[in-house]
Amino acid sequence: MSPKIGQPRKFFSKFPVCSKCKVTKTPGIRILHFMMFNFKRNTMMKEKKWFVYMTIPVLILPLVFNSCEKDNDPDAPDLPPASTFVMDLSDFISKKSMGDTEEAKGPVFTNWEWAAANVLVWNTVLTVNLIVPVASFYEAFDHEGIYEGNNEWAWSYNFMAGGVSHKAELHGYLTADEVLWEMYISKEDVFTDFLWYSGSHDLLRTEGQWILNGSPDSPTTYLQIDWTRSETDDSADIKYTIIASGSAENESYIHYGRTNELPLDRFYDIYIASTQNLVEIEWSKTTKEGRVKDYYRFEDGLWHCWDSSFQDVVCE
Repeated sequence: MSPKIGQPRKFFSKFPVCSKCKVTKTPGIRILHFMMFNFKRNTMMKEKKWFVYMTIPVLILPLVFNSCEKDNDPDAPDLPPASTFVMDLSDFISKKSMGDTEEAKGPVFTNWEWAAANVLVWNTVLTVNLIVPVASFYEAFDHEGIYEGNNEWAWSYNFMAGGVSHKAELHGYLTADEVLWEMYISKEDVFTDFLWYSGSHDLLRTEGQWILNGSPDSPTTYLQIDWTRSETDDSADIKYTIIASGSAENESYIHYGRTNELPLDRFYDIYIASTQNLVEIEWSKTTKEGRVKDYYRFEDGLWHCWDSSFQDVVCE
């Protein structure tokens, strides 16, 4: 219904006039401008919505694909067990570890004490020289390797050794038939990315080797570790050999093994290069009885035994 002549035109005043153009304010022109304004506004809003709808996938899809790629990264190879790096010397560190007996008095050693003295020498040497590598290796089991591409993974973490913080960068490389390892260690303001040890083993982790350098101050090869382990039982062995060229103890070694032989299911073979002497030790992990053979000490090639109380007995 049109307003009467002379009636205020409130109905048409609701339609705005374009502020950018000078047009007459007749009702027809106002309606036309209102329709054009709304059409343009709706078109612009649709264009903005279209832009937003198209932009969001563009921004999100790379994140989704990147997440999928990470989820599809191959799993890092498993580290070989700690027993392939750290030899068990616990049974001969002290008599308290095997039972309560009197300590050796004077220069006279029982058979067990002589065996323990030979193991103790190696324990002292290894404790001093391997404190940092051993601590770095143990800590690696608490971290996950990150895939770097080209069948390479990296473990990066901090660890404590000798009460001092160190940083480790362990790299693992997977080949067709073996896994290779490299451990780089840094100590703030002292040394950076020192290749302290490297190693390799078969894909089943049944045999392998580690090569350790002496220290950042003496970056030459120091120790070779050879190891094997069974897939089906508890049998395993590990051998430390000094490979310090020019040292009097070069090629000295200690060889430890777990066997299925009874009753003596553990052994050490200890070779001292400076005297060219071999000490053989066998004992029972359960009963603690054992025997030692050492020509340098006993001047014979016979076994010398101890019982479960670590007292000397005649070998059967």
